[in-house]
Amino acid sequence: MKTKRLAILMLLAMVAFNATESAWSASNASEAKALKQQAISIPKAQAAVASAAGYEIKNVNIASTLYRVTITVADDTLNDDLSKDREPEATQAATAFVKDMSGKAEFSQIVIIHVDYVRSIGNKKAIEAYEFYKTPAGSFVIHKT
Repeated sequence: MKTKRLAILMLLAMVAFNATESAWSASNASEAKALKQQAISIPKAQAAVASAAGYEIKNVNIASTLYRVTITVADDTLNDDLSKDREPEATQAATAFVKDMSGKAEFSQIVIIHVDYVRSIGNKKAIEAYEFYKTPAGSFVIHKT
């Protein structure tokens, strides 16, 4: 039942936000203001995520749009580990971000938190990626296919 509900939620999110560039960019002054506020809040969130997951802050990067946050973690110690070792850390990173953004209006429209593991910051090739979707109750749950 939960899986079916999450699949429906994901489909509705895809339809609602129609992953086009214009759907993910600011289209009015209030959205532009929210993006500016997000940019101001990112360094604190980056420190919170790094601390919670046990990473050096230089190995964590966070980028955001109105509806999606991408947390990129560079960790060469995980390069050869099995994915079961990364999932708990991705969950810790997403949870730390959620705690940090809680109550901040500029993050109120976030519906997806994406966590990428890469060999180094700036490297676009992900070793593994995880997505957490916002539920109707407001919590974020990992999406598993």
